[in-house]
Amino acid sequence: VGGYGRREVAPYSDLDLTFLPEGELTADAEECVRRMFHLMIQLFGELKWPVGYAFRLPSDCPALDQATRTGLLDARLVSGRREALDAFNKVFRRTFPVAEFLISKREERQSNRARWHETPRVVEFHLRDGAGGLRDVHTGRWIAQALNRRSIPLPEDAYETLLTVRNVLHSVTERKEDRLLRTRIESVARQLGVDVQDLAERVIRAGEQCDHVWRSAERLIQTSMFVLSSGGVYAERGVCKVGRASDLTSAVIGVCRASRLGLRIERVRSPKQLGDTARINEHLTSGEGALRALDDSGLLDAVLPELTPCRYLLSRDSVHRYTVGEHTLKVVRFLDESRTLPEFAAVWSEVTNHRPLYLAAILHDLGKVNPKRRHAAVGAEIAEAVCDRLGVTGDEKRTVKWLVREHLLLADVARTHDLADPRTASQVALAAERPDRLAMLYLLTYADTSAVNEELWTGPMAASAQELYERARSALETPQPVEIDPALFRRQALKRLAETEEGGARLARFLDLMPTHYLLATSQSQFPLHADYVDRAREGETTVTFHHDHESKTTDVTVCMRDLPKPGLLSRLLAVFYALDINLHAVRAASTQEEHPIALDVLTVSFRDGPLPAGLCSVVAKEIRSRVRNRKDVDALLRRHGKDPEREQEVYRYRFHRGAPAVLEIETRLGRGMPYRVARMLASLHWNIQVARIGQAAGRAVARFSLSKPDGASLTKEEVDRALRRTVGKV
Repeated sequence: VGGYGRREVAPYSDLDLTFLPEGELTADAEECVRRMFHLMIQLFGELKWPVGYAFRLPSDCPALDQATRTGLLDARLVSGRREALDAFNKVFRRTFPVAEFLISKREERQSNRARWHETPRVVEFHLRDGAGGLRDVHTGRWIAQALNRRSIPLPEDAYETLLTVRNVLHSVTERKEDRLLRTRIESVARQLGVDVQDLAERVIRAGEQCDHVWRSAERLIQTSMFVLSSGGVYAERGVCKVGRASDLTSAVIGVCRASRLGLRIERVRSPKQLGDTARINEHLTSGEGALRALDDSGLLDAVLPELTPCRYLLSRDSVHRYTVGEHTLKVVRFLDESRTLPEFAAVWSEVTNHRPLYLAAILHDLGKVNPKRRHAAVGAEIAEAVCDRLGVTGDEKRTVKWLVREHLLLADVARTHDLADPRTASQVALAAERPDRLAMLYLLTYADTSAVNEELWTGPMAASAQELYERARSALETPQPVEIDPALFRRQALKRLAETEEGGARLARFLDLMPTHYLLATSQSQFPLHADYVDRAREGETTVTFHHDHESKTTDVTVCMRDLPKPGLLSRLLAVFYALDINLHAVRAASTQEEHPIALDVLTVSFRDGPLPAGLCSVVAKEIRSRVRNRKDVDALLRRHGKDPEREQEVYRYRFHRGAPAVLEIETRLGRGMPYRVARMLASLHWNIQVARIGQAAGRAVARFSLSKPDGASLTKEEVDRALRRTVGKV
């Protein structure tokens, strides 16, 4: 079978043999087979020939994989009785799944052509898998055989050229090498007695002729008539036809297969009979192409009537660019694309069953038809009904419902929570329970965010989501304690530094002065540097440093200086960034716990969707050093840049979480000045900000602040309610 069956085995190709019994496999025949295999392995082992073996019964034919079917199309009799091969071929042809085979070969060929370039005119021609390679001819033959059509005309001289060069290339490299690399073409040309340029031109010209075979095979699919699915769904001259006797399941399967073959999808009448609806989910969750085809045919309304009222439904926020129905289809598109993106390769490796993820992606926003309730909760109820109708049960059903209900979890936490706090990752890990669910949630978050608006999956958002995913993934393996012991973190930090750092006593004093959230979020390599910043700040120096992260397209700005007597330093720092039109993403503010505190703040910012330019860094450092100690100077800077320092921030809503520190979530109108105005408001209440994260959701800005009183005491909900009502006005 395979290349051995075609009589074109290259020097280092495998020999593929399949053994077919004649009649039933008796006990005597089984013993004969075992002895035969033993002798073959011994013989080919001594010859050092790579050989693949298989043993097939006629009853195996319906369940054969497409690679095995492909090899058997090239089968020839090597030894034995012709009757055995003829009997097998009779069953093989009768059970041959034409549409599925065509899809397999077409997509396999498209993938390899894309990998090795879509033209034969390349410097390093792939003799087997590239565009115009031997596989173009092979695939053309296989497609013609599957369709019972006359073989496509073979450019024999061109084909022979590629076979000859491949044989010589194997011989020269002494291995199975099918790519005519720059470093090998000279050796091959010398063996063939031709000039290098002449050989390259011959190969490319031969490739162009073989490329025509592949294109002819694609046209053959478009001009042939063949069955797409049982029940009267077939292809005829490039169009998918659904017969009147077809049931809904057969129609869905046929239309989805037609879309993968590039056939035209026309509007069809929805069949009244349902058929085996449990088979629908496999095709419904096969990607955007299938969904678009079902939508074009009108079958999507019959399969998923819950989606119909969402087709033209507008989202209630200004960020969404598409209707709910179109957004749904684009979410599936981004999921499809993520399967080929390197940054998601490890995540996808955790997903053993893609169907719950894709079904959840289709259903995740359908709850928006009910504006009076949280759409994720409504969506989970819809998901349960859809799963019941499509025969999705057990863990798969539970996972679909969970993904729909929690599809906003990762994005919300990544935007607003303190990712360095172990409790944040533990919260997500506890909700996900398993690595595969966490991976699916991460992929759905990426696809959903990207499909809302292409500008939302920014560098900072991508970096935060990835960091949260990785931390939660680790938390699943090593659960973190709910309670954080500050002394434990200090001891661990000192232990790590003891063997490598001098001045251990100095570092110990520094770490004893720093709050726990600083220890959680800071790399040990930064401790000595920050200790030096703090020492210099005690002498009256202000340090401003910049660290650019080109992957997340952000800059971390570290500011170390003597703190102000009252809360308010952070709001003044934020005023500088606001005045200079710099976007703020996160803040980590820390002050030493001593009589005259030193502030050590790290602010993550960006400018025009990238790190801060060098010139702007100089301006930021100058303005911070010269202005932040004087409120009037800060206000003057804002006015000079057209900003109103007295403008109050309207708050749409807020949520308070009791703790040490307490957490205040504030939702406001979108605007670059929001962090500054909210920080100024909190400073006027004499509350210290320890951590802040700024994000956006549903067209609004969302900020999450970890707060404490100047004396370290915890805030209460009553204090927050009283203060915000008095300070903000309308809440």
